[in-house]
Amino acid sequence: MRAIPVIVRQHSSTVRVRAIRPDDAGGDDIPLEVGEGGPARAFAAVPTFCFPCGMRLHRSIPGFASLLVVSLAAAPAARAATWYVAPTGDDANPGSEAAPWATLQHAADEVAPGDEVRVADGDYETVVVETSGTESAPIVFRATGDAATIGPAVPDGDGIVIRASWITFEGFGVADAGRHGVSAGPAAPGGVLEGVRIVGLTVTGCVADGIHLDRTVRVTIDGCVVHDVGGNGIALAGCAGALVQNNAVWGGPGDGIVVAHDPGLTLPSDATVVNNTVLRAGTAGWALRFAVAAGQAMTGNVVFNNVLLAADDAAGSIALGEGDAGLASARNAVSDRFGVGTATRTLAEFQDLGYEASSLLTEPLRLFRDTASGDLRLRAGCPAVNLGLPGFAERSAPDHDLLRVRRPVGGTPDIGAYEFCIADDCTGETPDAGTDVSTDAGADAAADTGGGGEDGGGCGCRAAGRPGGARIVLLLGALSAALRRRRLS
Repeated sequence: MRAIPVIVRQHSSTVRVRAIRPDDAGGDDIPLEVGEGGPARAFAAVPTFCFPCGMRLHRSIPGFASLLVVSLAAAPAARAATWYVAPTGDDANPGSEAAPWATLQHAADEVAPGDEVRVADGDYETVVVETSGTESAPIVFRATGDAATIGPAVPDGDGIVIRASWITFEGFGVADAGRHGVSAGPAAPGGVLEGVRIVGLTVTGCVADGIHLDRTVRVTIDGCVVHDVGGNGIALAGCAGALVQNNAVWGGPGDGIVVAHDPGLTLPSDATVVNNTVLRAGTAGWALRFAVAAGQAMTGNVVFNNVLLAADDAAGSIALGEGDAGLASARNAVSDRFGVGTATRTLAEFQDLGYEASSLLTEPLRLFRDTASGDLRLRAGCPAVNLGLPGFAERSAPDHDLLRVRRPVGGTPDIGAYEFCIADDCTGETPDAGTDVSTDAGADAAADTGGGGEDGGGCGCRAAGRPGGARIVLLLGALSAALRRRRLS
């Protein structure tokens, strides 16, 4: 009796097919690569056709195989799964919303490309991610509240460790890690990670750097707060195409943001540092430093719309190494101290070198609401409001701020991580409210966190969803027509 192949799971480029006989309950899985030739090549290797949803068909319908092949080709490569983690869960549970897992590490061990892990408030231990997503189906770890914290029980290592590509962490706190708060880099020597996204994290109390990335390309650090760490706030070593935007960094003995080379690797290139707020207060270090040695040359680094301030004479705004930083910079709010090699320069002298066009020389008390408490939002009437550029050197300013408030409020964006508005919550519906300090008629509209075909957090991570309704209707219609033709014959 003819065996009927039924798709068990289509995952990435592999279709797993099970041969089912009408009088038999099962069979062996047959992995078929959907590569050259596509699904048609895969179906040619089995005796009949199958339905993409795993339905067992005990009779073949002439002419329907080609329709199903077309449907499979148009469908997402994998059905994304959503998993849940909570402190009250158990790793023996199925990981559902009703029966969540207990640890982030168990979730990291179980995920596949396209999956999302939703994490409830609570304290968690360190997590090491070694399974990669893909560009079209990243793996997303998302805190569902505002108090999902990794630590403080991470005394000896990093809080979040990423050893895989196309991974997103969103909304977590990381506290008191024994080394870096977040680290990302390839496990194998000479390797490179791609597509790592660190979004909306709060990192504090770490012994070393707050966020430390090695040998990554197309990485994004967006909307993070990093303060009072033992090393640098955000450090990029040997990274290419990095986007660092809407972050607030203060406190600690190191530098705020560092772009550095990794010995033996390609020099950093094409970094975009835009709309960040960095304050070096009561400590040495630079708000932004490009670590490039003599004889080395970076390319394509762009810096604009940032607040890069030092409240101490030993600190400064931007430092360049002795090599070529490949830097284009403009319209930043800065202090009057810069570094070039081992020498210091004033803003005017730094501008004579071709940097910092139309930047603003200012001081923290003129800009921030309360530096003592770490409230680095812009105060009413400060000169950074509406001073930003919509774009510079072929790079665009972000369309939201650290709090996901839509930019710009008013005609042009503000400088720094926070867009100024009157109301504290900034969740009104008037696009340009908040620019008129004589009224509190509302605030700007909150950023849309789910548009543009992206996932619900606005993280730029696509999660495969169910096939569209129109495709299902067409498929069912074709099935009905095929059945009618069979009855008539």
